Amino acid sequence: MKKILFIAITDISKRKGVALASLAYYNAVCYTFPGMVDLMMPEEACTGNYADAIGVPARPLAIALMSGSMHRYKVFLKNYLIAHRGQYSVCIINGGRYAGDMMDMIHGFGLKIMVIHHNFEREYCMDNKNIYTLWGLTPFLVNHNEKKAYLCADCNCFLTPEDMALFRKYYGANEGKSFIIGVFEPRAIVKEVNKERLQKRIVITGSMNTKQTICGIKDVHDNYYDIIKELCPDWDLVIAGRNPRQEVYDFQKEDAGHIKVIPNPEVMDDITKPASVFLCPTNVGGGLKLRVMDGLRQGLPVLVHKVSSRGYNSFFDKPYFQVYHDKASFKQGLEKLLSYIDSGLDKSDIQDDYISLFGFERGCDVIKDAINSLGL
Repeated sequence: MKKILFIAITDISKRKGVALASLAYYNAVCYTFPGMVDLMMPEEACTGNYADAIGVPARPLAIALMSGSMHRYKVFLKNYLIAHRGQYSVCIINGGRYAGDMMDMIHGFGLKIMVIHHNFEREYCMDNKNIYTLWGLTPFLVNHNEKKAYLCADCNCFLTPEDMALFRKYYGANEGKSFIIGVFEPRAIVKEVNKERLQKRIVITGSMNTKQTICGIKDVHDNYYDIIKELCPDWDLVIAGRNPRQEVYDFQKEDAGHIKVIPNPEVMDDITKPASVFLCPTNVGGGLKLRVMDGLRQGLPVLVHKVSSRGYNSFFDKPYFQVYHDKASFKQGLEKLLSYIDSGLDKSDIQDDYISLFGFERGCDVIKDAINSLGL
């Protein structure tokens, strides 16, 4: 097999959803096929450990539109493949709306294409309005590119069964291979048994300036905080993450003695480690919510909204993993977690389950299977 070209559409050194997932996939491909992988990503991200990556320069939107593509990769990639003709056998692209308008061109160079769909873009882009949906007016461009990527890929990889089902519902059957690869740790975990005394703390983490996170926190404020106060009257609710919006601080003001906002923590694990319960209230959007991994990695019992439970099906029968969708199920789930904690919480057991299901080694296995399915 010739080399593999891995295209990341964001800076994989950043600690945010798509970047963390892309880093995990990139590391798994490199580990499985050592010395055979070249990384391509935005030029401004090619620093530090990734200084040798193939940098794609940004372009003004007007020039991008004149080229017939909404993103920076198409023209650059064509010229790159011309200059390096015959060196690659596989191109792995993260994101269908980026891959869609490049499929014919890449196939024209004789490469097989594997597309990793980090979510159902139609759903994500309508929830997070941007130029691809004309700021929420229509998902036409997203549909066009994502459908083309899905139907033309030699291998489609999805994070959750729910996402795969949505693709089939909206775009039909695909003749290529399909895999559920989930998300996994970007490197092998050396498990540390956390012996810190548990604090009476429920913790919420994430980017505190996105619509998805703010909707979830507002939902907690409007529908569930009274239940937390009823069942855990002397506990704290800690909300930690990047650039909290004013709505988060307004929530804190309503019960400043028990709600604590921690903006931009340097080490998120320092926030989650001493907590007793991890709460993920995100109730919109597709894909797989990586923040839930932060809780499970630390051995925390998890209370998660049904939308954010996608991709975590293997935990549904675990007593420390409770899913809610309304007030009754939230109260019941929190009561079960409190009972589980009172019975003698063993964080090590949760961590063992997590590593077996979301560890780097498992990720390498699924990535290897997906690439080998291309028959190269």
